[in-house]
Amino acid sequence: SGSIWFLREDEPVLALHVARSLGLSNKEWTPVEIYQNEPGAKIRRHQRIRARLHRTITWGLDGLAVLKLEEPFQGARPLAIRTEPLMPGEKIITPAYPGGFLELTTGQFLGNDLALSSESKEASYAIEIDGNRLALDSGASGAPVLDCTGRVVAAVSAQVYLVSENGLVEATLRGQQTNIAIPVT
Repeated sequence: SGSIWFLREDEPVLALHVARSLGLSNKEWTPVEIYQNEPGAKIRRHQRIRARLHRTITWGLDGLAVLKLEEPFQGARPLAIRTEPLMPGEKIITPAYPGGFLELTTGQFLGNDLALSSESKEASYAIEIDGNRLALDSGASGAPVLDCTGRVVAAVSAQVYLVSENGLVEATLRGQQTNIAIPVT
């Protein structure tokens, strides 16, 4: 599972590894279920709709997939994309779904992360989430990373963990990267 956001009412964006796990192709229409969560909502609304790959953007080891829906998604709220790159220290906001319910998380852009890329032009974004540092874990892949004006600057790709000597997964320390995001600019 993963998170999506919309370029247009019939064009959701998601992480490429999620699209691949769903077996989506650019030739055949595939039924997908899209859940719509609202802050504080106790009930999830969902729609079953047919989709196919519209285009993919490979970025380092992952990427983004833009789907084409057979019909517009009811209640879709297309987001604007920021064209200027983020500056280190700039505040960000991104939705998370700990426990399956929508929570808006805040954090900051730390800078470019070259660890997963062989080329600087494909550097991912290193971000740090305040509060629940593991909020962008399961199901957050593809979630939009927004600047303070609500424009999309990146999409969540992966969680960064520390593994203790006894094998337990722990959150990174304050001041360190919590997530990797794919820039959309």
